[in-house]
Amino acid sequence: MNRSLSNEAMHCLSQVVEEILSLSDNWQISEQDMVEIGDAAPLFCLPGADEQEICLKDYLDRWLVLYFYPRDNTSGCTREAVDFSAALPHLQDLGAAVLGVSRDSPASHRKFADKHGLMVTLASDQDHKVTEAYGAW
Repeated sequence: MNRSLSNEAMHCLSQVVEEILSLSDNWQISEQDMVEIGDAAPLFCLPGADEQEICLKDYLDRWLVLYFYPRDNTSGCTREAVDFSAALPHLQDLGAAVLGVSRDSPASHRKFADKHGLMVTLASDQDHKVTEAYGAW
């Protein structure tokens, strides 16, 4: 698989990252706790909204936009998920998938996705282990 991105793809991804950062200005994440560019991503398997297991290894053949959020149905988290859902067709055209992770239950994720018409995949990290491994807690 060709992993180089076109200028258009880089611009689109940059806009998505800028939007996320603008929503997360108040988050307190220490740089020493974050996964750095070039680090091996911590592997994981988590239950999805449909109770099916979602594993990082399932995304090895494509780009993955992996984002962590505190809670379903809060204003900022809803906006983020809705924006990712709106961008999903373009991201898929670029060979990318989107996976949102929070500590909410699979049942909560189903209700959240149904209520807001979300198209992104949501995973449940109820024990926070994956969130902590990525330095997002």
